[in-house]
Amino acid sequence: EIGRGLRISVNQEGQRVYDAEDCPEGDEINLLTIVPNETYETFVSQYQSEIKEIYQQFPVGWPDPWNVKQINGLSGAPSERFSWTFRFGWGIFAPTTRAKSRAVPMSTPQTPRFRRNLSAPGLIRIMRGCFERIEDPVKARRAPLADNLMAALAMFMFKYPSMLRFDGAVRGGEGERDEVLIRNLKGLYGLRHVPCDTSMRERLDGVDPKALRPAFKRVFSALQRGNGLRGMESIDGHHLISIDGTEYHSSRSVRCRNCCVRKRRDGGEEYFHQMVCASLVGTETGSSFPLVMPEMVLRSDGSSKNDCESNALMRLLPELRREHPHLRMAILLDGLHSKAPQVRKLRELGMNFIIGAKEKDHALLHGQLEVDGESHEIRDPDGTVHSFRWRNGAELNDSNRDLLVNVLSYEQFTPERSVRKAGGRRRAVAAKTIRFAWITDFEITRERLMPLMRAGRARWRIENEVFNVIKESYRLGHNFGHGTRNLSSVLAVLMMLAFLIDQVQERCCRVFQAARAKFTSRVSMWDAMRAALTAANLEGWAGLIHWLLPRTFPRPPPEAV
Repeated sequence: EIGRGLRISVNQEGQRVYDAEDCPEGDEINLLTIVPNETYETFVSQYQSEIKEIYQQFPVGWPDPWNVKQINGLSGAPSERFSWTFRFGWGIFAPTTRAKSRAVPMSTPQTPRFRRNLSAPGLIRIMRGCFERIEDPVKARRAPLADNLMAALAMFMFKYPSMLRFDGAVRGGEGERDEVLIRNLKGLYGLRHVPCDTSMRERLDGVDPKALRPAFKRVFSALQRGNGLRGMESIDGHHLISIDGTEYHSSRSVRCRNCCVRKRRDGGEEYFHQMVCASLVGTETGSSFPLVMPEMVLRSDGSSKNDCESNALMRLLPELRREHPHLRMAILLDGLHSKAPQVRKLRELGMNFIIGAKEKDHALLHGQLEVDGESHEIRDPDGTVHSFRWRNGAELNDSNRDLLVNVLSYEQFTPERSVRKAGGRRRAVAAKTIRFAWITDFEITRERLMPLMRAGRARWRIENEVFNVIKESYRLGHNFGHGTRNLSSVLAVLMMLAFLIDQVQERCCRVFQAARAKFTSRVSMWDAMRAALTAANLEGWAGLIHWLLPRTFPRPPPEAV
């Protein structure tokens, strides 16, 4: 069947199993039936269109997979043109599938190519276009504002540990500029001039972080058009949006006028920055996409009070709905936000939600659950027990008895087990019990228990797959520059954009996936990419991939047109 690969039935010893000659129709072991969502003709047509978009061209001498007559006449092709091994393999793996009297052949894959808007060249064009629309107050400078923004983005995409190291690499040894690196940066990022670190700090300090907001929307729109979100839907087709805050600057001496201030036990003051981020996550996939520009937790001019995460969330939610008015969202929040103002705001904006609700914070809610809640238990084959208790239409708290929510309590018991460690040795793992509770506006039924539980537990993905990755790999906590106004916030947003570009490539770009598969870790891949910038004159992103992986890509991968 088209697009499903090769299924071979074997027994426990790995021996091939065949169907008996008298096997009744429909009971064959080697029969694979596909039930697509669309009509079969639409399914086949869409699948072939995707393959054609990605692979486009085929090697010289191969039959055109969209030329039905050429495929059907393969057996009569001249032997000097097609070897018997090719004809044998093609005859097995490339049969035509007839959909309503129209032949649609299965195509043969080829060397991956860049996608138009979901690979590095296209994503960089999107970034450049957004940055050039930002008003530049200084017109006469050698490096325009867009070049300063793109240079900072390049610094984060190539994972330079500091702005000083990036500037040192550009200037080279003994104060001489590295012309190879400069030429490559200009070719990769469309720079007219590569600014120095002082220029970047001065120019970016005056940029309003909100001016970078359209870049997130443009990338997400490209991701939607390219079917990059396929398979990430959860309950009733909703996309899970995990929202949480993180701190990215803390110092007793380095400060700006937007820093929040907290008192320490020794009487001193500490200055810090926080931001609240919204990331689209999945219950099964490892992809996480920052959906909108982070909302900064800042101390306003003339204010004697700090901003807080709750206030930032209340500002972020309307922006999220404004930028994505038709996206079906399920907002995931931690127990800090399981309060009436946040619940009312979510309902006002038409957003579904799953919010953590600790028992110590919601005694009334859990009391109602214990009195007249429903219960259900699911046991896995490995002995894991999932225990659920829920109630629809519970009162949120004493102060808001008119505000009704649905509450779900979950307990997972994992029995003692033995796991195999590296080297073949086995290790005993003790039994463990974990508990969660959530409030939601999804109606809770037995069929929704497991999906709701998985969706609620997916909230942690923004911490493990976004914040931890950015802090470790992109060095979010490092002070690339603080400035006196907006530099720290602008650099944090640019770092988030670099992370978004990498996430889109990992999910959608076959060229990036092929490059990633050749390295043992992302760190080694980024080290090799930085080395390539100074080692050879690269012809854009295609030249960079060709230089890194000459065997996988004997020629630079073509760009989509």
